[in-house]
Amino acid sequence: MSQIFNTIPTYMPSIAWYKAALQASEINYCGTANFNRKWHSNKTNLVGANGAQFLSVPLLGGRNQRIPFNQVAISYETNWQKQHYRSLETMYGKAAFFEYYISELKLLYNTQFTLLQEWNLATIHFLNSCLQIKLNTNLAEQNTNLSIPNILETPIFYQQVFAEKHGFLPNASMLDMVFCNGPQSLLLLKK
Repeated sequence: MSQIFNTIPTYMPSIAWYKAALQASEINYCGTANFNRKWHSNKTNLVGANGAQFLSVPLLGGRNQRIPFNQVAISYETNWQKQHYRSLETMYGKAAFFEYYISELKLLYNTQFTLLQEWNLATIHFLNSCLQIKLNTNLAEQNTNLSIPNILETPIFYQQVFAEKHGFLPNASMLDMVFCNGPQSLLLLKK
């Protein structure tokens, strides 16, 4: 039986999002659904020296707007991309595989996108490249039964950079697993 994953593209999606995406035969990005701040589509959850840390993409019109997701624009009043990149360097500079992905990551954070959906798709493309996978995706015309998983019922354990300080912190961005485990991340996801 084929499984369709109806979702929206999120900023550096969670491990749970990727687990659902890999289990699906098809992924439909439903950009015409009205933006909902509860989706956390403009946030990514990372693990730093002080524990869990969210990075948020600022939005033109704020986070309470009621327009289709594929029309939500990014604000560049602050240089958030530079700030996010520096935060990633600080959090993951000593991660085992950070060096392997740094040039592609710099390119990503030096490219401006007008819409949140475009940025999020670019971050998913970056992660897909790191994982060496190709997902079967479509931009859906209709929005039915959206699923935006951010939490795994059973966490996938792996060595995190600050595990000695905080223990294992579940529900992080896939980026955390990639920087810590590199190509082994895909095997961890498939367990």
